[in-house]
Amino acid sequence: MLWRVTGVWQKGVSEVLEPLNLSHSEFVALASLGWLQTRTPEVTQIHIATHARMQPMLASKFLRELEQKGLVRRVQSVSDIRANAVSLTAKGDSMLQKAIVLVEAFDKQFFSTLRGDIGHFAKLLHKITSTSAS
Repeated sequence: MLWRVTGVWQKGVSEVLEPLNLSHSEFVALASLGWLQTRTPEVTQIHIATHARMQPMLASKFLRELEQKGLVRRVQSVSDIRANAVSLTAKGDSMLQKAIVLVEAFDKQFFSTLRGDIGHFAKLLHKITSTSAS
């Protein structure tokens, strides 16, 4: 059942992001970068992969695609020459803000059937993810 719900939700998110030419995974990488940039002076690809709970090679792939679209900039890290530091471009920040509005509106509609149970549902999901292996 969880697989079915996740599939329907992911399909819906992908559909709302399509007009922005963003995949769901690219959005996750972009949103993770946006959040991390507010909390650390230098964000690396590994930070993004860890935060988004995605494989580092996949994070690298999505960030390369976002870079080709002009949404992120990747440069050699100042603190670790083996790592790439990543930052949002002005275009990327603008795109992220638009995407967040669309995804949040979709989430509100999608989860509206839970009505007053959404807080409890979120706590249960958090409990599952915080006690499961990543």
